[in-house]
Amino acid sequence: MLVERRDSVATAAERAGNRPDTDESVSRRDDISLQGMTTITAAVRDVEEEEDVTMRAVLLQLIDTAVFIFNLAFLTVTEAAAASQRHLITRKHQNKLFIVFQE
Repeated sequence: MLVERRDSVATAAERAGNRPDTDESVSRRDDISLQGMTTITAAVRDVEEEEDVTMRAVLLQLIDTAVFIFNLAFLTVTEAAAASQRHLITRKHQNKLFIVFQE
Protein backbone atom coordinates (compact mmCIF):
# COMPACT_ATOMS: atom_id res chain seq x y z
CA MET A 1 0.00 0.00 0.00
CA LEU A 2 1.42 3.39 -1.00
CA VAL A 3 0.93 6.51 1.08
CA GLU A 4 1.74 9.96 -0.29
CA ARG A 5 3.43 12.41 2.06
CA ARG A 6 4.48 15.92 1.10
CA ASP A 7 7.54 15.22 -1.12
CA SER A 8 7.92 11.45 -1.02
CA VAL A 9 5.96 8.28 -1.45
CA ALA A 10 6.68 5.54 1.08
CA THR A 11 5.22 2.16 1.85
CA ALA A 12 3.22 1.68 5.01
CA ALA A 13 5.91 -0.64 6.36
CA GLU A 14 8.63 2.02 6.00
CA ARG A 15 6.45 4.58 7.75
CA ALA A 16 5.81 2.20 10.62
CA GLY A 17 9.51 1.38 10.92
CA ASN A 18 10.61 5.02 11.01
CA ARG A 19 8.20 6.18 13.73
CA PRO A 20 6.77 4.87 16.96
CA ASP A 21 3.22 3.47 16.89
CA THR A 22 1.83 6.44 18.79
CA ASP A 23 2.82 8.80 15.99
CA GLU A 24 1.15 6.55 13.46
CA SER A 25 -2.24 6.64 15.14
CA VAL A 26 -2.06 10.42 15.55
CA SER A 27 -1.02 10.77 11.92
CA ARG A 28 -3.94 8.63 10.81
CA ARG A 29 -6.30 10.65 12.96
CA ASP A 30 -4.93 13.84 11.40
CA ASP A 31 -5.39 12.38 7.93
CA ILE A 32 -8.92 11.30 8.77
CA SER A 33 -9.81 14.66 10.30
CA LEU A 34 -8.38 16.46 7.26
CA GLN A 35 -10.37 14.18 4.97
CA GLY A 36 -13.45 14.84 7.06
CA MET A 37 -12.86 18.58 6.92
CA THR A 38 -12.38 18.40 3.16
CA THR A 39 -15.56 16.37 2.81
CA ILE A 40 -17.49 18.83 4.98
CA THR A 41 -16.11 21.78 3.02
CA ALA A 42 -17.08 20.15 -0.27
CA ALA A 43 -20.54 19.37 1.09
CA VAL A 44 -21.00 22.98 2.21
CA ARG A 45 -19.97 24.22 -1.23
CA ASP A 46 -22.44 21.84 -2.86
CA VAL A 47 -25.23 23.02 -0.58
CA GLU A 48 -24.37 26.67 -1.26
CA GLU A 49 -24.41 26.03 -5.01
CA GLU A 50 -27.76 24.25 -4.72
CA GLU A 51 -29.12 27.14 -2.66
CA ASP A 52 -27.87 29.60 -5.30
CA VAL A 53 -29.59 27.60 -8.04
CA THR A 54 -32.78 27.38 -5.98
CA MET A 55 -32.65 31.08 -5.18
CA ARG A 56 -32.18 31.96 -8.85
CA ALA A 57 -35.08 29.74 -9.86
CA VAL A 58 -37.37 31.29 -7.25
CA LEU A 59 -36.25 34.79 -8.22
CA LEU A 60 -36.93 34.10 -11.91
CA GLN A 61 -40.34 32.73 -10.99
CA LEU A 62 -41.14 35.85 -8.96
CA ILE A 63 -40.04 38.08 -11.82
CA ASP A 64 -42.22 36.13 -14.27
CA THR A 65 -45.18 36.44 -11.90
CA ALA A 66 -44.65 40.19 -11.45
CA VAL A 67 -44.41 40.72 -15.22
CA PHE A 68 -47.55 38.64 -15.76
CA ILE A 69 -49.50 40.66 -13.16
CA PHE A 70 -48.29 43.96 -14.65
CA ASN A 71 -49.25 42.86 -18.18
CA LEU A 72 -52.66 41.69 -16.98
CA ALA A 73 -53.32 44.99 -15.18
CA PHE A 74 -52.15 46.99 -18.21
CA LEU A 75 -54.36 44.97 -20.53
CA THR A 76 -57.36 45.41 -18.22
CA VAL A 77 -56.89 49.20 -18.07
CA THR A 78 -56.40 49.57 -21.82
CA GLU A 79 -59.41 47.37 -22.57
CA ALA A 80 -61.55 49.41 -20.19
CA ALA A 81 -60.38 52.64 -21.82
CA ALA A 82 -60.98 51.24 -25.29
CA ALA A 83 -64.46 50.05 -24.33
CA SER A 84 -65.43 53.50 -23.09
CA GLN A 85 -64.05 55.07 -26.29
CA ARG A 86 -65.99 52.57 -28.42
CA HIS A 87 -69.12 53.43 -26.51
CA LEU A 88 -68.61 57.16 -27.15
CA ILE A 89 -67.87 56.64 -30.84
CA THR A 90 -70.86 54.38 -31.32
CA ARG A 91 -73.15 56.83 -29.51
CA LYS A 92 -71.82 59.74 -31.59
CA HIS A 93 -72.60 57.90 -34.82
CA GLN A 94 -76.02 56.90 -33.53
CA ASN A 95 -76.77 60.53 -32.72
CA LYS A 96 -75.72 61.66 -36.20
CA LEU A 97 -78.07 59.17 -37.79
CA PHE A 98 -80.83 60.29 -35.44
CA ILE A 99 -80.23 63.93 -36.36
CA VAL A 100 -80.22 63.09 -40.10
CA PHE A 101 -83.48 61.22 -39.78
CA GLN A 102 -85.06 64.11 -37.89
CA GLU A 103 -84.33 66.60 -40.65
